[in-house]
Amino acid sequence: MGRGLFATGRDTAYRKPVWLSARYAYGFILPHHKSMERFTRNHVSLYEVAVSFNSEFSDKINGFHFNSGTSYLYSSLSDTRILGDVHAVVPWIRQAYRINAFSFSFRLGLGLAWVTHPFDLETNFQNTAIGSHLNAAILINSGLNFKPDDRWVWSAGLNFIHFSNGSTKQPNYGINLPLIYAGISYNLVKQQGIRPAIKIDSVTGRFYIGLQAAGGIKQIFPVNGPDYFTMLAAPYAGYRFTHGFSGLLAFDISYSASDIDYLKSKGLIVTSKNDVIKTGLSLGFNQNYGPLGLSFRFGYYFHQLEDSDGPFYDVLSLSYRLLKGLDGRIMLKTHFARADFVGAGFSYTFDF
Repeated sequence: MGRGLFATGRDTAYRKPVWLSARYAYGFILPHHKSMERFTRNHVSLYEVAVSFNSEFSDKINGFHFNSGTSYLYSSLSDTRILGDVHAVVPWIRQAYRINAFSFSFRLGLGLAWVTHPFDLETNFQNTAIGSHLNAAILINSGLNFKPDDRWVWSAGLNFIHFSNGSTKQPNYGINLPLIYAGISYNLVKQQGIRPAIKIDSVTGRFYIGLQAAGGIKQIFPVNGPDYFTMLAAPYAGYRFTHGFSGLLAFDISYSASDIDYLKSKGLIVTSKNDVIKTGLSLGFNQNYGPLGLSFRFGYYFHQLEDSDGPFYDVLSLSYRLLKGLDGRIMLKTHFARADFVGAGFSYTFDF
């Protein structure tokens, strides 16, 4: 932070920065499925407005700076006649490493999106990307930032944004946007007062174990088919590298009732529900900011009877601390940008 952050004034209370940001991004729709190629003829513009708050311990953890915020995203996508517009609200956590006035940052967010023209069998059957108005929105961002003073930040970098309904309604190939962006941020709070001394508990170097579990519903083709129960349970172990940031290793156990009907449609015999249980091992990270947390894991199936999605998967989840050790959690499981399911559940952590 600049010297304005430490301005003196015996009777003046310190005020935390509040940042208002505007970003413009430009890119295209990734044709991850053959039916998505029709939407790649035009490029895509995306607009973002964000409000964010600095962490109290920003400059105290190994040179890293943390903050969290919420973004509003808007894009007309590449073909408004078919795909319509998308509006999204995405909470996110950002971590940056700063050297003088420059910093490199990574931002990860999970929120909700509204698509104006989803698939409709009678009025919009050409939209094979999204089958519902309400969708999940994933934001992944990396950027280079320049902060000349305490009021302004200039930034540029790369975005990857994913919209899908987690297969709760077909069709659901999802929309994936690789983008380049440029933006500006302004601190709404004039810095004054003396920043109080910050006491941080020493939690680095600690191992912990826990359990995540989430359940939901999904559909498979044909369109307007039945709803199937699906779930994921994951015992995990973690190690805290910094305050709030830890590595994760998880043993994933997933089940979807839709796999039974899918295998039967291919002429395969399923004798028990246990036949379609998938198991895998995943590695990732968890980042906490106060009660809010985001985690990402990338995994490999070592047992699956229904293998049409391939051997790799990833799990992104947003959590909120309810009680000590207990978090509420929203979880999205995908196979390389193809959504498997979205569900709600919990996680419980035991510290050593």
